[in-house]
Amino acid sequence: MNSGLIPELDHLLARLDSEVVFSQEITQLKSHAQRKASFRISLQDGRVVKARQFVSDQKRIRYCNLLSLLEGLPFSRVIAAEGRATLEEWIDGTPLQPAAVTDKQAFTIGNLLGILHTEVTAPEIYPENYSGPSEHLEKISESLSFIAAHKPDKLSLCRDLEKHAIEHKPSVCESGLIHADYCPQNMVLNSDGTIVVIDNEHIRTGALDYDLARCWGRWPMTPLQGQAFYAGYSRHRELDMFRQHIAFWAIRALSLSAKIHIGHGNSNKSVEKALFRIIIDPPKITRHFR
Repeated sequence: MNSGLIPELDHLLARLDSEVVFSQEITQLKSHAQRKASFRISLQDGRVVKARQFVSDQKRIRYCNLLSLLEGLPFSRVIAAEGRATLEEWIDGTPLQPAAVTDKQAFTIGNLLGILHTEVTAPEIYPENYSGPSEHLEKISESLSFIAAHKPDKLSLCRDLEKHAIEHKPSVCESGLIHADYCPQNMVLNSDGTIVVIDNEHIRTGALDYDLARCWGRWPMTPLQGQAFYAGYSRHRELDMFRQHIAFWAIRALSLSAKIHIGHGNSNKSVEKALFRIIIDPPKITRHFR
């Protein structure tokens, strides 16, 4: 069977000595302007692997280098790589549903993110991601300008959000290794009850509180889930700075998410609603996380 994949992926699959019998694209956000994609590949001998193609060789190399730092932690693994392509283990399990995450699971998820942020030594070979608050404010301005240009009726709201971000900008931000898409939607519960993070494409170095805000935006936690998640996380890192400046980081995360969806031609109404409500309904995290 012709897989229809890029040559690098065909080369990697050929090393597995089993014919491809089924290939399903599982890319969540598709764009003709991008060259990245992911696939579920079924082989004749019964094995299943995830195939991924990146925008460039450099993106793939950085991904593999950073993911290798997570050895021993429950993140999916790369089994082969070439050019801008990887083959990764396919993790069988039950996909986590955000609303159904138990308090115990939320604690485990928060604890794992705390470990990622504090116990994994992030390399300094990617200094472009060690941005300070001013650089993040510039990114907020870029995202809001993009949104306003595509949605002129939101221009006034975007200007108000930028002012709000300036008012809540932190003076410093702590950086390290971040996941950048850490949420139950990218996790499965395997047969032994372990939660495994299965989609790690965006892993990089960056602001830790931005990573927390990305998780906050992707996973609207119930009060009990929030208490458990932050209790797990705070075993490794204090949350005072994040709590004080959560409005800034929430605008950073949600404005970027809204921009990405608009850029892909499929506006995400729930993201935009959450973004434009930040001023009248300030985001907060529970104080009762210990």
